[in-house]
Amino acid sequence: MVAKELEEKIIKHVEKHRDDIIDYLIRLIKTKSDNPPGLYEEISKVVADEFKKLGFDEIVTVRIPDEEVKKMGLETPRINVLGVMKGTSGKPVLVFNPHMDTVPPGSGWTVNPYGGEIIDGWIYGRGASDSKGNIAAYTYALAAIREAGVKLKGDAVVACTVDEETGGFLGPKYLLDHGILKPDMAIVEGFAHHIWNALNGCLWMKIVVKGKTAHASMPYLGVDAIRKAVKVLEALYDYQHRLTKRRSNIPGIEFPTIVPTIIHGGVKENVVCDLCEIRFDRRITPNEKPEEVIKEIENILKGLMLADSEMKLEWKQLMLAKPAGPVPENHPLIEAIRHYARKIFNEEIPVIGIPGFADSRFYWERNIPFAHYGVGPAKFEDARAHGPDERVLIDDVINATKVLALATVKLLS
Repeated sequence: MVAKELEEKIIKHVEKHRDDIIDYLIRLIKTKSDNPPGLYEEISKVVADEFKKLGFDEIVTVRIPDEEVKKMGLETPRINVLGVMKGTSGKPVLVFNPHMDTVPPGSGWTVNPYGGEIIDGWIYGRGASDSKGNIAAYTYALAAIREAGVKLKGDAVVACTVDEETGGFLGPKYLLDHGILKPDMAIVEGFAHHIWNALNGCLWMKIVVKGKTAHASMPYLGVDAIRKAVKVLEALYDYQHRLTKRRSNIPGIEFPTIVPTIIHGGVKENVVCDLCEIRFDRRITPNEKPEEVIKEIENILKGLMLADSEMKLEWKQLMLAKPAGPVPENHPLIEAIRHYARKIFNEEIPVIGIPGFADSRFYWERNIPFAHYGVGPAKFEDARAHGPDERVLIDDVINATKVLALATVKLLS
């Protein structure tokens, strides 16, 4: 591990920058980066300016070509920003991957969602924990290493990317596909008191139930798509119940889930509905194969049509995020983070999976080990991510920065 004298020096430099880290996080919160629609022009400049101020060796701004953006049905520019601190040999390469976008604030806030207010040791604002706090921690972890005069062997890269909240396809996926990122390991957004080494995948599909219009006073002359949709929903909820028996062997991930999330149908109060659309979310555990999950759902829908000659269904896959992990707990990446998190926080740091999905899947697909670690509080619900009054503890931000800096020195020296 890192020599005690060097540890103390790095920790001292993080503490020296405590106010700078907090100030940077507040500036990030005050910079709107809602997705949708995807507001990146201003925040990408804030991030690049901070890299420049802190003396990163390279600052790479990757603006996705307009034609690629339009292919995704998007309109606003997509801009990724990379800050690179070069090592003496350039290998191994450790990538830190926070995302710059946030979900829109929504309603119910008691503070300004873009205010970055400090209340009782917490910083409040959209993106505080998801994931602007991680941008600040990752950036200043490397700054502390540089100020401490440590010469790393490998390269460290903070890749602040776009569109995690809508799939990450023009963020890390694009950067990996085009060889702009070539990591040997990755640390992705996370929380300070545990490490995530596995994540669920996710399938979004839509089902279109087709009926036939008729006057509502004579419904027997039509085919009621809503009534048929009820049968589809009943089948999906039955499937949901059966999935609870399919237990995962990964701590933190219990079983796969499916839930209908959107229903649209009907044209007018006095017309029998001829089209009803159902959309659902199916979480795929690392124990499952996505192609088998898709086939399983298609067989349910085909069975409904075989049982009812009036049941006309069409379906389409909207998005597939493959599951990721588990990365072995004894992998050097996880061991380094866990060692220093235990030391800084004076507590045992569990390694668990989570039922959500994230950008780490793009690394896992390329056999690149990952660990989710960052600034979030001990309990997920205390972060209030995606909800009103999102927040992060200042002490967690500072201490996680120390952990990340020390782990980086261990991994890249």
